[in-house]
Amino acid sequence: MRTFLLSVLALVAGGCAPQARVMVLRPAEIDIAGIGRLAVVDFVGQGETGMQARAAIAARLAENPHYALVDQSELSRVEPAAFAGQQPDDGGVIQAARQAEVDGVLAGQVVAYDAGMDSTLTHPPTVTLAIKLIDVRTGEVRDARQITRTFRGREVPDREATLRDLMNGCAAETAALITPHYEAVEVDLARQYWGNGLTAVRRGNALAHDGQWDQATDAWQSALDDNPRNHVALHNLAVADFARGDHAQAATQLDEAIGIYADATYQTNRKLLAAQQRLAQAALAQSGSRPRMAPAIHEVGAPQPPQILPSTGSVIPAALHAPLPADSVQRLPLP
Repeated sequence: MRTFLLSVLALVAGGCAPQARVMVLRPAEIDIAGIGRLAVVDFVGQGETGMQARAAIAARLAENPHYALVDQSELSRVEPAAFAGQQPDDGGVIQAARQAEVDGVLAGQVVAYDAGMDSTLTHPPTVTLAIKLIDVRTGEVRDARQITRTFRGREVPDREATLRDLMNGCAAETAALITPHYEAVEVDLARQYWGNGLTAVRRGNALAHDGQWDQATDAWQSALDDNPRNHVALHNLAVADFARGDHAQAATQLDEAIGIYADATYQTNRKLLAAQQRLAQAALAQSGSRPRMAPAIHEVGAPQPPQILPSTGSVIPAALHAPLPADSVQRLPLP
């Protein structure tokens, strides 16, 4: 028994676990059922900030083919009076959207576009957007949110550039709220300290950290070939399957690893995988429930093959290519 316990400790114990970045599919947080054709209109805001907000959000949405985007100029053409004032008139915008066969309108207000003061600790640059998604058929607001991005740092090198970056951050968060999208998460890998397969496992961990999942898989498989009960290799092979979007195979590998040794990391990642499966199914259901759409400005054309992100090796289906916000790396929530 003492020899067995020592071998277990040698295989998995101690130290901080290495991590690898994986792209995971998340559903839109806001109810988007029945919205296929979407228009983004100028936000209410001082100066040109409202137009900047519309342009930033439209650019983000154009990178994700979930919607057929209808440009504001199309609405203005059919209902010029709705855009004649300093800000769009909601009633007129809805009427124009109905004539243009638009399902939803995204509007809002630039609540703050503040360059800040000399001290970034007490008064940093800040951008705040209030957004609302309007159901054109009913004229009702589906949902409304407020999004704030604030500069974090001691010195602001260029305040205008900083404000543009903050606006783009708000736009990215807005797009994520209303589209199925991918986010990056850090997933723990298992670590081996000595025994058969040690070198191969460590090599695989380093490769996975760099997003080289195919090479990492080969290394971990080599360790498993040396010792079919190497639960570290089994667990990490499951993470590789997870990165490729093969949730079923990942679950099988994780269950096998847990059957050999019920390590806390293995069990935690098994729960995280189950949670992610539910999120992915919800996102795919949203994509599958879109109404048939007539062509519109910014609509993506013919289907493309799956995309493999070079930085992570994760596979993204062509129907759901999406941008990654700069600060979207996070950990998966427990169910």
